[in-house]
Parts: sequence; C-alpha cells; structure tokens
Amino acid sequence: MISAPLAEKGIILAIEDNLVSKPYLDGAISTMRKFGVTVQTLIPYKKYNQLVLKLTIWTIFDDHLDP
Repeated sequence: MISAPLAEKGIILAIEDNLVSKPYLDGAISTMRKFGVTVQTLIPYKKYNQLVLKLTIWTIFDDHLDP
C-alpha cells in the first residue's frame, strides 16, 4: 500500500476477507496523506482508491555544525 504512489496510475486496493489490522491501515493512510497522496475511501476497510495528485519535495538540512 505504501508503494502505491509509485504506480503510474495509482491503484485500487480491495480487501477481500476480514481485515486483521485496521490500526495499521489507518496509520498507513494517514502517513500517505501527509506526504501528498490522495486516498479515497470507497468502502471503509474494504476498498480504497489511491491517486498521486501532487509532488511534494522535502528538503532536509543537516543541523550538525562542525567545531
């Protein structure tokens, strides 16, 4: 699921049986949204549509200063 934004056209994730780890799914969706991935809930805990709508560029600065 986390790698879905790398798919050229996004993915549709369909969960066929009972979902065992709802907190993991919720956490993954929350993290993906923070990084700019649009996740549509089609049927809660059963079907999701993931599309990449914007590119977010993150810059990480080294705050370590040499003496």
